[in-house]
Amino acid sequence: MAAPLRGLNRASAAGAAKLAAAALAALVLLPMIGVLGAAIAPSLDLSAWQSLWADPQSLPAWRMTVWTGLASTALTWLTVA
Repeated sequence: MAAPLRGLNRASAAGAAKLAAAALAALVLLPMIGVLGAAIAPSLDLSAWQSLWADPQSLPAWRMTVWTGLASTALTWLTVA
């Protein structure tokens, strides 16, 4: 008769699963972190922010944005409540 099969070592299987999960997370997260860094980098340009606020249309645009957000929130509360 042949020798019985030996059981799986659960500790090594759990370690392999954790390693696979970490590799998959790294595969997904590393490109996302790179894209996030590339997207945030232009927002650190001080001269761009100064040009934005020096533009005479910036403040009226800001007011219109806030007004639209407040009005839509009020309409939603009125129609739902």
